[in-house]
Amino acid sequence: MTVCKSFYFFILFAVILVGCSKNTGKDKKSQVAATVNGVEITESQIDYLFKRSSQSRMSSSEILNLRRSILADIVRTELLAQKATKMNLDKSSDYKNGMFNASKEVLADLAIQKTINKIPNFNNEQLNSIVLNNPMVFEKRKLYVYEEIIIPTIDIKTIESIDKKI
Repeated sequence: MTVCKSFYFFILFAVILVGCSKNTGKDKKSQVAATVNGVEITESQIDYLFKRSSQSRMSSSEILNLRRSILADIVRTELLAQKATKMNLDKSSDYKNGMFNASKEVLADLAIQKTINKIPNFNNEQLNSIVLNNPMVFEKRKLYVYEEIIIPTIDIKTIESIDKKI
């Protein structure tokens, strides 16, 4: 349940964060995709969530369906957020803690993305050189194979009832 709450707070925070753009131009990013009770949902918000959920090699129809689904989720979230505000849930300690945690998660994610983007791409020659120069890590490493046997749990009461029937 707390994971679900955290997810909704994260989505709500992401929508709010993306919605607070200072861009007032009429480019595609500032175009209004929908309005929910006076609150505008922009293409920029959809793009933000699309980048986080899209996969490579999607067909144009899959992209369109994903963007529609994202818009529907944003609208649903906005409606729930408006209802929660009317219920004064935005004044609760759970809300404040959720927003604090969501902001930290967003900042951590941005830091990870920035760090990942700085990692250089290696070609095959460089990768082979790394493998050859580190034999203890690659060639001479010990590999362990673990096999797992799963035995389903047996309910004693079920066994006793079966014994009584026999």
